[in-house]
Amino acid sequence: MAFPVIGDSFLVQATIVNTGKNDVASFSLRFFEDMNSDSLFDVSEKFNEQQSTILLSSGDSIIIQTWRANISLGNHSFMVST
Repeated sequence: MAFPVIGDSFLVQATIVNTGKNDVASFSLRFFEDMNSDSLFDVSEKFNEQQSTILLSSGDSIIIQTWRANISLGNHSFMVST
């Protein structure tokens, strides 16, 4: 397993699970890097937003991926919001 170096791009994956009773026809997914470690979704920390139009049946899951470019030195925490 290789570790990224300063300036690399980093693949971020989120597994989305439909735990509801109904199918979902579309949803938005927002990716954040929690730069100040407060665990809050701050618009200034959002680095990507994707709209999914794939039907997600009740109980099913999907993996959504995006890239975080130009990684800096240190530990990084990522969060995802629908």
